[in-house]
Amino acid sequence: MQKLKKLLEQFEDWASGILVVSGLMVLFYGVILRYVLHLPTTWQDEVARILLVWGILIGAAATLRENNHIRMELFYNVLPKNIKVIVDIFANVVILSFFIFLLTSGIDLVHQKLQTGQQSLNGYPLWIIYLILPISATLLAIRTIEKFFYLFKGKQDDSTGDLHQKL
Repeated sequence: MQKLKKLLEQFEDWASGILVVSGLMVLFYGVILRYVLHLPTTWQDEVARILLVWGILIGAAATLRENNHIRMELFYNVLPKNIKVIVDIFANVVILSFFIFLLTSGIDLVHQKLQTGQQSLNGYPLWIIYLILPISATLLAIRTIEKFFYLFKGKQDDSTGDLHQKL
């Protein structure tokens, strides 16, 4: 189980990093083409956007793993421990519900684009572009379930940030 967890962690970190850096490189290439060489094209804008969105959505799972998402700590920190546990459970239920909704909606959207054969302006199949929705929703749901596991287990884990230090 630890091996699988480490593999998933490395996938999130490397994939998000490579995708974001690649997207920025394609964007920079497009700027050089357009403004230095005066050869504007459209493909790199779309490719950069796709790479950046994929990288950011996969990176969101890594951010959730490290417990680094923005949250309202001002009020949370003054709550008693037993109320914090209730707030954590409620927040994780809401978050998991959203990721399940994103997963099912993403699967429906990918299926629809696959059936209709729709393509982007540059000819990329839209189902491949939208595939990031169920992929990222799955990664985020896994990380939320992991938070639940550690919350109910009361176990300290390096990958869950300060969540368990509060308990």
